[in-house]
Amino acid sequence: MCGRYSLTKKEMRLALQEVAEMILTLLTFERYNIAPTQLAPVILQESGNISVRQMRWGLQPSWSKAPLINLQSETVADKPAFKESVRQRRCLIPADGFYEWTSGRQAMRFVREDRAPFCLAGIWENSLDYNGRAVPCYTILTTAAAPAVARVHKRMPVLVQEKYMEQWLNPAAENFDEAWRDPFVEWEAYAVGDFVNKTGNEGPECLEPPRQPDMFLTGAMAGR
Repeated sequence: MCGRYSLTKKEMRLALQEVAEMILTLLTFERYNIAPTQLAPVILQESGNISVRQMRWGLQPSWSKAPLINLQSETVADKPAFKESVRQRRCLIPADGFYEWTSGRQAMRFVREDRAPFCLAGIWENSLDYNGRAVPCYTILTTAAAPAVARVHKRMPVLVQEKYMEQWLNPAAENFDEAWRDPFVEWEAYAVGDFVNKTGNEGPECLEPPRQPDMFLTGAMAGR
């Protein structure tokens, strides 16, 4: 599962250097708390050219009451509703961290140990909005969690290593599924405060550590 992520890097150090400036053009302000149904930059290949577009997070098939923000990478190609998108409309979602919540509702942020940005695997398609207009939307593919993530959640987003990015985006590539067979594993996790819990909250406060309990108040309560 991936229900929230961030994109705060002002310098995108990605293998696809030609898209870095396009991402920064769309990223008019740093995003600390990207949530479902919000717009975010997405990398795709159109007419043989790699480009970046703003898309809404969450596919909205006519049969689904809620946006589909995640799909399992292991089975998505076998589902009739998404088979064509997997073959023809694969995309990359730039990020520099993602969030998961413990069973006790403690928010945890996961980043690469070197703090470098990365790209998540996704598919995109046009979904109809409430007015019947076609809106480009994306979903993030997930896989079994790496050990550092598994302590919090059993699933995590699929990362596409830099050497596979162009292969993943190319609709003509037959072996595109290699992109998620060699994921990054050097993760670092740390707790953040509850400011990030609300989807409308943005800003660097999302990355601040949890507030420490007031020791005087805690002691007073314990003495009652």
